[in-house]
Amino acid sequence: MVLVGWVEVTNLTFHFAQLTTGWEKVFEFDRTQVLDVLRGFLEEVMQLAVDKGYITLEEKEEFIRPAFASSTDAVVLGK
Repeated sequence: MVLVGWVEVTNLTFHFAQLTTGWEKVFEFDRTQVLDVLRGFLEEVMQLAVDKGYITLEEKEEFIRPAFASSTDAVVLGK
């Protein structure tokens, strides 16, 4: 199980904990850098889907548009 911590204005703090062993570690990352890497990954995966014929270029653009709307958009963290 992984527990994810909170988002600050400029940094992302992740708190990873393995409940069965008691191991835990806190990582802090620059928010802009993390979002840029995730956007790049999304772009690559979606382009592969276009190249392989799973989706159209228009579907790709529609799907990724929100991710590129603004670097100040809120970040949603999973449970």
